[in-house]
Amino acid sequence: MTLTQGTIAQALIVPARGKAKRRPVVIYTPTNLIPTQHKVGVVGISGSYYPDSDCIPLPWRADGRVPTRLTRQCAIVLDLIDEIEKESLEPTGGYVSDAVLVELVERLKKRRVSFP
Repeated sequence: MTLTQGTIAQALIVPARGKAKRRPVVIYTPTNLIPTQHKVGVVGISGSYYPDSDCIPLPWRADGRVPTRLTRQCAIVLDLIDEIEKESLEPTGGYVSDAVLVELVERLKKRRVSFP
């Protein structure tokens, strides 16, 4: 599967606080830059989050029959940001909608995140 901006993949994330954990992530690096980069920017998805925190809720269904392929209530948590080697990403077949991707990119720009 080709990696694109908005793809959901599994990756080992090292948060600013806490221990490294394998979790779903959303790729935020623009699609045209992915082939030229060794690492891509990702933001973690978590089922443990506070609705008033800096997060973006994602569509889910118990049977996974939604574009995200998530099977429980989850959200993109903007504090779970990292750069991951492309080879270590395992695409899930899921992706976020264009509306979610636009919101994610705008929030990252407000945080002054660089786009690798």
